[in-house]
Amino acid sequence: METDLIKREDIIGSRRIENYVWIVLLTIGGVGFLLASGSSYFKINLLPFANPIELNFIPQGILMLVYGTGASLVNIYLLLIIFWDVGGGYNEFDLANSTIRLVRRGFPGKN
Repeated sequence: METDLIKREDIIGSRRIENYVWIVLLTIGGVGFLLASGSSYFKINLLPFANPIELNFIPQGILMLVYGTGASLVNIYLLLIIFWDVGGGYNEFDLANSTIRLVRRGFPGKN
């Protein structure tokens, strides 16, 4: 709804290209760390391009497990804020009434 007296600007919010790039990178890195940790624990090479069997599970394998879990949790968070489109909305400028209306989507629940 845009007329001469009402102007509306759409805001993208969390559905930006950068967030999609971060999801891909975190998925690759997180899965790599989890596979390296599993390889060091089970002594089976799960990564074709590296040899993490030689790593000691304590402390290197556990630390890789923590990094992989952290990357997976951040990845899930990014997926959820993109799904909910947090920060998306619009700005509406009404010149007839001299008002500005800012509308944004937030996290689910009472905000």
